Amino acid sequence: MRFLRKHKIGTPPSVQRLADSLCEKGLLNAETSLHSTEYMVNDVFFSHWLERL
Repeated sequence: MRFLRKHKIGTPPSVQRLADSLCEKGLLNAETSLHSTEYMVNDVFFSHWLERL
């Protein structure tokens, strides 16, 4: 929650919808384990852009 507040991203449900949408569009890959889900950015240029935010 601290990360969401710090970066003013929104509520956990809205972040989940955003992540699902980006996965559907092929911009993110989701890897789900028993306890968590990790997201990886597919596009190198998009990844570099996100790092600058």
